[in-house]
Amino acid sequence: MVRDVTPSVWQRRIPWAVGLSAAFLIALTAGVAVFAGQEGFAAIGRLSGAALALMLLLSLVNYSLRAVRWHIFSRRAGCEITFRLSLLYFISGFALTLTPGRVGEAFRLYILKRNHGFPFSRTTAIAIADRLSDAAGLLLLCLLGMADFLHHAALVALLCAIFAAPFAVFIAPRQVSRFVLKAIALFGPRPRFEAFVCAVAVQIEMIGNWTIYVPMLALSFVGWLAEAAALEVALRAMGFEMPLFSCGFIFGISALVGAAVLLPGGMGGTEVSMTGLLLAAGVDFTTAVAATAVVRLTTLWFAVALGLALLPVALAMPSHRPQRLQET
Repeated sequence: MVRDVTPSVWQRRIPWAVGLSAAFLIALTAGVAVFAGQEGFAAIGRLSGAALALMLLLSLVNYSLRAVRWHIFSRRAGCEITFRLSLLYFISGFALTLTPGRVGEAFRLYILKRNHGFPFSRTTAIAIADRLSDAAGLLLLCLLGMADFLHHAALVALLCAIFAAPFAVFIAPRQVSRFVLKAIALFGPRPRFEAFVCAVAVQIEMIGNWTIYVPMLALSFVGWLAEAAALEVALRAMGFEMPLFSCGFIFGISALVGAAVLLPGGMGGTEVSMTGLLLAAGVDFTTAVAATAVVRLTTLWFAVALGLALLPVALAMPSHRPQRLQET
């Protein structure tokens, strides 16, 4: 019997994840020091323990709702596992957020295959549905909060056009798969990949039923609204009042820009866009930089910390599958 050494590959990624997280965290701290100086840290210091705890709690609400959504998509795709395991796998994937190539999402699919035998042709649809739901929730948050940012309507329209296009995958997965297959055919026959694309299209069609997707969109929206509320808490603690949905617009646009730049964790793009939009909303420069840093600490970095704590647990879980399922 061939020994499965794949877990060691993921275990070797843990030091990289820790190292990259530390490097990015140092860079964030240095950014506050350079751009906001002592006044920036003083603004952060005005954040009380209760306010910080509330921000972390709001982040937990977001993570929990997204985990519920991932679990429901998983079960719709035929991956019958308990919610406890879904929560473990979903949160542990955050540990690899800052590694290139969306490795955290790949880890969730890998662990479903290793522990339960579910093939990638079945689980890839879960990752696609999850990403599309996140984008839809953020866009809805942006649209509801754009009343105070009408001068950025062109930016919102552009982002809607860019991020709405993938929803064709949900609306007509078979047609999209046929388009992809025609594109593949231009490079010669690829029977295994063509079979994989067809299998994923079938799974997306199962997951993408609107009676399921609309409630999942609601979960996504409420989860991201919780993160917008965390931004509102930070600003209020630093002496600036802003309506919740205006915070939602700023947070949503920043998250979408961060996703668009394709850097790990949206680093750089999210921080610059959030700071810029806060300045456009009338927040002073020091407060804008400080609030951005705190929000990133209680959202991205909190998620990474939870993921690093749970990743070894997920890797140590024994296999629950009765037998190895074959790729379809």
